[in-house]
Amino acid sequence: MTILSKTGQSWKIWIMFAALLLSQASIIYGQMNLDTLPKDFYFLFVAGGAISTFMVFIAACVSIKCPSCGLKWFWSAVSGQESKKWLFWLLSLKSCPRCGEPKDG
Repeated sequence: MTILSKTGQSWKIWIMFAALLLSQASIIYGQMNLDTLPKDFYFLFVAGGAISTFMVFIAACVSIKCPSCGLKWFWSAVSGQESKKWLFWLLSLKSCPRCGEPKDG
């Protein structure tokens, strides 16, 4: 069982991916309908999608963390692992790299 499951945080990953998917869909919709959307709506779709993508990333960086020592696992993954391996690293963690929690195995 992964540490995200053990600590009850796997739902945060799923919410993050769903929110990123919706944010990117908003940007793509705005781009695909550039000629038919009023400029205000185009800006809403594209800028709103970009801003929400950024906010989802920040929320994941801050909220997916060790309940014992506070190490931000998502941030550690994206900042400390190779670009093609960060997600695998995060999803395969069995214990906190800093404090070793949860120690119950």
